[in-house]
Amino acid sequence: MKLAKIRTAQPRLNFLVYMPCRGQDPMRYYFTPWAGDAKSGFVRTVFVPTEWLEPGDPVPVCPDCGKSFRKQQEVLGKISYVGDCIEVHLPERAK
Repeated sequence: MKLAKIRTAQPRLNFLVYMPCRGQDPMRYYFTPWAGDAKSGFVRTVFVPTEWLEPGDPVPVCPDCGKSFRKQQEVLGKISYVGDCIEVHLPERAK
């Protein structure tokens, strides 16, 4: 007897891109559809909200869940803040 493979057991990778998705709200997460196959696994791109601010500016917060962004780096007097709440926004959680 040959058992059918369970789709949820296939490897799934999220590639996080710290830049806004063209044509989408830059302060929200955007998930591309899954691509791949059952043999090699599945992959999708996740566009993570990011914002560059001056020191002393208020830390941005996620408009959907209210969690503060985290400081990622500081370059030439500007501070990069990125969303740090991807687990809350995964499309699979809505099911």
